[in-house]
Amino acid sequence: MKIVEGIMGYYFYHLSKSGHNGRPAICGEKRVMSTEIPLNAWGKVTHIGERYCKICDKKYREIKEAQCKP
Repeated sequence: MKIVEGIMGYYFYHLSKSGHNGRPAICGEKRVMSTEIPLNAWGKVTHIGERYCKICDKKYREIKEAQCKP
């Protein structure tokens, strides 16, 4: 899973399985750009006011939860 940036606004992030430009985020958004932001930064807000896709966040939590189940 990789953090990608949406093209519709500054510092608005999505999650993507591939992390490549133009590949869909897990929410379905296709207009994204790759970043070098580490996954452990997902959800963190600094002085620049990062925002995160709520749909990607929900899907990411569901994926993580499913991986933790035996």
